[in-house]
Amino acid sequence: MLNIGKPLEKEFEYFLLYGGFPFMFNLDEKGAHERIFSMIDRIVEKDVLTIKSFNTKTRNLITRIIYHLALQKPGGTSDVKLSKNLGASSRLIRGILDVLEKTHLIFSVKPYGSAGKVARKPWKYYFLSPSINAAIRFKLGRHDPKDRDMLGLFAENLVASSFFRMKETINLPTGIFYDPNTQGVDFIIETGIGEKIPVEVTIGKGDGKTKKAIEKYSSKHGVCISSIDDILLDNDVVHIPLIFFSFI
Repeated sequence: MLNIGKPLEKEFEYFLLYGGFPFMFNLDEKGAHERIFSMIDRIVEKDVLTIKSFNTKTRNLITRIIYHLALQKPGGTSDVKLSKNLGASSRLIRGILDVLEKTHLIFSVKPYGSAGKVARKPWKYYFLSPSINAAIRFKLGRHDPKDRDMLGLFAENLVASSFFRMKETINLPTGIFYDPNTQGVDFIIETGIGEKIPVEVTIGKGDGKTKKAIEKYSSKHGVCISSIDDILLDNDVVHIPLIFFSFI
C-alpha cells in the first residue's frame, strides 16, 4: 500500500481512502474498496442478524441506511429525518441504528449540552474508518479523490474514530460530543475531571473556531488538527498536524 517516493500529503490522502485496515495492504484501489464492501455485506448478513432478527424487507432498509450515512453532509441526522427520507418508522430506524452501533460498523457522537438538547438535536454518525465511507462512495459512483470537501469529511471521521477507540479501550476521553452551535467546532471532548476540550479538524490551516469555542466553554485550552507541518502552541490552542494525529 505504501508508495515510496510519493509526497507525504498525498500518501496521507491515500491512507484516508484505502488504508483503514491491515488486510488492504498490497491491494490496488479497486481491490481495497471491494474488500471493504464485502466486509460490510458480511456485517449486514451475519453480525446484524446475530444481534437481532430482521425480515428481508428490513435487511434492504439496513443497507439503505448505511448508504445514506455515507453520503450525508455535515450536521448529523435524526431518526425523524431518516424516517422521512427512507419511508420507514422512526422506531424501526432507531432500532437499526442501535444494532449497527453494536457491530461497531458505525458509532454516534451526540450534541454537547443538556439532556433536552441531546434529545432534540440530530446525532452525528461516523464509520469505524473513513476507508469504509470511501468504499461505499466508490460502490455508489460518488467517489472523487480530488474532492477536498470529501477528504475533509474523511479527516473528521479519522479523528472521531481515534477518539472512539481511545474511549472504548482506555476510557479517555470519557465523553465525545459535537458542538451544536452554528459555526461550532467539530468535537468537544471531556476528561475524567470534567474538563472540556474543543477540537477542530480541517484539511486546511485552521479558521479560528477553536479560540471562539475556548471562550464559549471556558476551556483551559483547545486543539486544532489541520494540514500544518509541525506541532505548535498558539496561546491556548495546540495545533497538531493531521498526519501526526493519524499515528494515534
